[in-house]
Amino acid sequence: MSKRSSRQAGKREKVLLHIFCHAYGTKVVLLLNGYDKAADASDRRQQREITLARRPLVEFKGRQARERKSQRRGGGRDLRLVERPQPSSRRRAAG
Repeated sequence: MSKRSSRQAGKREKVLLHIFCHAYGTKVVLLLNGYDKAADASDRRQQREITLARRPLVEFKGRQARERKSQRRGGGRDLRLVERPQPSSRRRAAG
């Protein structure tokens, strides 16, 4: 082990994690970003990290909206569910 790594192994650093997440539904939590606030607790850094965390959230919400719109237009529908039922052979014989 080098001198540097042995010093780091015995040294404990304080870490204050600031995590940005978004609850989606009842079972999913999206982890958007995070940083060590103990290393830099400035308001400027926090605003920069918030901006970074919003980007994937905006992208996710846009993707979700496009998927819902596609499903409303029929893009996500199974075509077998909208086909007309074929007349049975019994009906033809009776008529």
